[in-house]
Amino acid sequence: MGKSPDHSRRGPGPRDITPERLEAVLKDHDIWLASQGKEGKRADLEGAVLAGADLSGRVLDFALLEDADLSGINGTGTSFRQAVLINAGLENSELSGACFDFADCIGANFKHARLHRSSLRGADLSQADMAGAFLADADFRETFLRDADLTGVRSLLGEQLAMADVTNAVLPGPIAGFDGLE
Repeated sequence: MGKSPDHSRRGPGPRDITPERLEAVLKDHDIWLASQGKEGKRADLEGAVLAGADLSGRVLDFALLEDADLSGINGTGTSFRQAVLINAGLENSELSGACFDFADCIGANFKHARLHRSSLRGADLSQADMAGAFLADADFRETFLRDADLTGVRSLLGEQLAMADVTNAVLPGPIAGFDGLE
């Protein structure tokens, strides 16, 4: 299931990012997105420690956030469309209205995160830990939730998982028997 970021593969340890450095990376990323990759630089925050950061309303589409510590962030309305969030730690984060469409979130930790009205359409959340997350009105259409842990999630309705692949996922009791789930 999803776990905390493993920084052991990256050499000396987690990459602490100062607020000033983070702002510079995000500014370069904005330019990169606006120029369709001709200028600026794609955000590479792999293994970065951004715990508690305010990323609300930012556009992090296509950003590289593998193994990043994003625990406790304010990601309200943030776009992570097609971002790489493999094994990222997003536990206890405020992610209401965030967009994770087609993002790669394999093994990500969303434990106790608030994903109210977030879109996760087409995202790969295989092996993600979503235990205790608040999922009211979250869009999981065509999402991959293979082997994911949804134990104790709050405000999830079976129809939110329409066309989602929940093979071997641990689903909350009332939803586990919902007809139409793969």
